[in-house]
Amino acid sequence: MTSGVQEGRPVEARISVAEIPGRDFTHYETGLSPLGTDRGEYARVVHDACQRKTALNLGIAYSPDLDRMCSTCVFRTANPGVYLHPDGRCNICHAFEHGFAAAERTGSLAREREECLDPAETRGADLDVVVAFSGGKDSSATLAHVSRERGLRTHAVLVDNGYIPSFVVENCRRMCRRAGAVFVRLSFDLGPVVSRACAEPTATAYPCNHCSKVFKNEIAEYALSKGCRRVVMGRNFWAFLEPRLSGVREIQTRTGAGVRFYSLPFLLRWTHGDLESRLEAIGWDRRHEGIPGMSTNCLVPGILDPRYETATGIRPDAAILAHEVIAGFITRDQALAKLRQTGRAAGE
Repeated sequence: MTSGVQEGRPVEARISVAEIPGRDFTHYETGLSPLGTDRGEYARVVHDACQRKTALNLGIAYSPDLDRMCSTCVFRTANPGVYLHPDGRCNICHAFEHGFAAAERTGSLAREREECLDPAETRGADLDVVVAFSGGKDSSATLAHVSRERGLRTHAVLVDNGYIPSFVVENCRRMCRRAGAVFVRLSFDLGPVVSRACAEPTATAYPCNHCSKVFKNEIAEYALSKGCRRVVMGRNFWAFLEPRLSGVREIQTRTGAGVRFYSLPFLLRWTHGDLESRLEAIGWDRRHEGIPGMSTNCLVPGILDPRYETATGIRPDAAILAHEVIAGFITRDQALAKLRQTGRAAGE
């Protein structure tokens, strides 16, 4: 590996460029963002190696501009760290298939599901569970499930980044009242990060990644302050794909104590159809659907995603849609329909 490639290799990378032709791996192992916004020699070399791997697997001519879509999800070979197997399916689809089969054999996801919803997990705490609450569809349906349907003592924590419309915040309050949950609003200023991203769209500056980290850290600190080490999220796919498929991620607080974040819809094996009745029951405001971009609670994607798509040719939400298809939350046709809303279903 040249010095330029080595210097640009992310600390998260767990595969070398030399290993790419000879073994299977996921985009996580490359340390690159599937958003396609990483630049530098390492990103270029890894992407080229993945393109060559796809061409060899499919028996087609190599091209640095190869752009094929997975036959079962919406990942494209334009996404860094993604390549296709001989059957036309991507490496992430294959990794999930193997991981899910192993989880079924061992019962690991079933155990995580029980941990997530068992009141006995929080004996002695002021509450049973904290919901990481954004006001979007997924977290709102999650709130309805744990508080209304399960009867768990629930605090729903919204971390306001300054780009949450006021009607969303008020709807969050109303939904919590209807669900019988305590509404908590924390806040921070995402503005400087958004400004930097507007000036230069890069993976390290993508505001949603930064916001997600702050969001989880703030909620973890809040949960710990209440004696609760369990947070449920409206995340519709895995927390970890490898080395073992899991719906749980532990966040370390400032004191070093861990708080476990559960991807509840994923663990319950929900599909998009499981949201609707819960959203109606909890009083979710349909005005959320009019927010620009793919988000149903935040203005940032509508502001920045077109810039990122112009800079990279890849929609930032395409990776999330791909993950949701692979996990079974939405169908490939549903994901393609969303991508076609702005014409980014290339590579089919």
